[in-house]
Formats: sequence, C-alpha cells, structure tokens
Amino acid sequence: LARFKAQHDDYSDILLKALADRLAEAMAEYMHLKVRRELWGYAADEALTNDDLIREKYRGIRPAPGYPACPDHSAKPDLFRLLGASEATGVTLTDSFAMLPTASVSGYYFAHPDAAYFGVARIGPDQVADYAARRGVSVVCWPDDSCAPFQQAGSEVWLAIGQSNAANHAEQRMTGVSGVYAFDGKRCAPAEDPLPGASGTGGSVWVALANRWIASGKADRILLISRAQESTAIAEWQPGGALFGRIAKVQGDLGERQLRVRRIFWTQGESDAALGTSERDYANGLAGLVAGLRRIGLDAPMHVALASICGPSTSAAVRRAQLSSIGANGIKQGPDLDRIGGEKRYERCHFTAAGQQAAADAWAAAIN
Repeated sequence: LARFKAQHDDYSDILLKALADRLAEAMAEYMHLKVRRELWGYAADEALTNDDLIREKYRGIRPAPGYPACPDHSAKPDLFRLLGASEATGVTLTDSFAMLPTASVSGYYFAHPDAAYFGVARIGPDQVADYAARRGVSVVCWPDDSCAPFQQAGSEVWLAIGQSNAANHAEQRMTGVSGVYAFDGKRCAPAEDPLPGASGTGGSVWVALANRWIASGKADRILLISRAQESTAIAEWQPGGALFGRIAKVQGDLGERQLRVRRIFWTQGESDAALGTSERDYANGLAGLVAGLRRIGLDAPMHVALASICGPSTSAAVRRAQLSSIGANGIKQGPDLDRIGGEKRYERCHFTAAGQQAAADAWAAAIN
C-alpha cells in the first residue's frame, strides 16, 4: 500500500484494500460457518444459499466491539489476551483499540437460538459507575448536553456515508445557518465545513442542503454527521470492516444521547466504476450494507444517489445496481449526480462551488 501511495496508483491501492477487507470478512464468515456446523455443531445440517448467508438466516449472531450491542472497544484487549490473538495472527491493537492491519476482524460468536442484535440505550451515571467498577477502570467523562435540543420535535439527524462526494472534497467551504449543527462524536456544535469525521479539508454538499431544508421550514434543527471516506469501494463498507465500524460507533454515540438518525445519504460508486465491479456484486454489496445498518438499529430511510463518474471512469453496471436497489429494505432513490458535470466538477470528479450548489439542489428535490 505504501508503494502504491508513493506511486499515486489509486487503482491498485483501492483494489488491494478492498480485497484485504473482503478476505478478512470472508474468513470471519467462514469461521462462523465452521463453528455452527463442526466445532460447536449446533447446526450440523445447515444448508444455506449465499443469499441466505447475506441475510443472516442462520442461527446465532457475531457482533463485534463497537456494535450498539457491545459498544465498548476497551474489551478488545481482554479478547485478544484470552485468544492469544496477536501471537497467533500478528494482529495488534493501537492505544485507541483499533486493529492493525486494518483489514482485520474481531468479535464474538453467540449460538443461543434467541440471540439477536440490539442496541444499548442511554444508561445512567449509576450504571456507568457500576460498569467501570466491574471493568476496573475509572470514569473519565460523561457526554455533555450540547446535543439535547435534537431530542425535541422539529429536529432531524442526518448521516452521510460513501466516498469523496459525500465527504469534504467540494470546492467551497460553507457555514450552517442557525439550527444547523454537526456532531464530532462527542458534542454537537454549529456546523461548518469541513465536517468532522469525513475525509477531505474542503466543503461538503450537506451544509448547503441543510441550509436549504431549514430555510424551507421543513425542520427547526438539523444535526449533520458525515463518516464518508474518499477512494472507497462498496466492499470496504461491509459489516465487520473498519468503515462499517465508524457507522456502528455513531449509532452507539447517538444511543447514549437518545438520538436517532432520520435520514441516511449514500453517495458512492465511483471507485467501483474504476474497479469494474459487476452489477450483481455491487447490488449484493449494497444489500449487505443495508442489512448491516438495520441489524444495528439504523432503520431510517437510506437515500441512494446515482453516482459512478470520476475522471474517465463511469459504469452502467453500477448505476443499474443502484437503481435496482430502490424500494428494498427502506432504500429510496436519491438524485442522479452523474448529470452534474462539465464546469461543475474539478479534476472531472469533485464538485466545484457551482456543482456543490447543484448537488444540494438535486438532493433537496430527491428527498422532498
């Protein structure tokens, strides 16, 4: 990866990262299958199709630290110690409990027939103190009340995910009007580009869109959350991967504050156009992502943009997959961002100031 970065070989960099993430997730899926059929043997006769596996129709669950059901990443060192994981695999943990290499998966297998995914709701200070005592750690902080207004009627919480055109790579930095806030994982503050949690140092479409939504009277307050990452393929957003972990972390953070996402915005496809991802593979990847979102309690509509253009690359297959997903599992159609071109993009990929405003207008029309 370092060599590809040094050579500015984005194609090989994306391909290798996507392949590594998919192999790690596939190994976790295979090990779960082996546990069910052989090691624990509670489903020895299981014979599921690939589609059944994607929809998790098997008995049992395999949550990972950071999921709403087990949001505490600090349990990872105990897991690694019990398994001798670093010695056996070479995977290590950073001080903030991220796994290195990043194409790694860790978690828990539960076999009980009634095991199901859930989200830990907001807990009180007494529960925090009790949990800290049992874990042998101190209580360092407690979330402030800067996000409390978004518990009120007239408020909306928006989550943007995908790649660069969902992140901070537009030309113009914008500031939110009164009532438009951004969440950095700890507190809610007046929104301004670049939005925290997403790649890039430029502007975003989301502040412009939120400003329009407030001005139209459709909401009193909007809380923006962006976890988009440039140059990422659909395979990198699958459950169990690092990017999905970002989403699970947001869901856990919002649960602590008794907040729920109202809308999910998905802008991605350009990397898969460059990679030549097939219609079937992209459709399965999108279905797997949405199934994972529903599993962790994110039940808001997901608005999917038609997006495949960046530089010389475009893909009819990716666009067909995006269109075919509409109506399934709460997916709604977003705007056709591929129609925004010419002088409205720089580097033939990212939005200029004019493109940024055009994209915000397109999104507003699509979700109206």
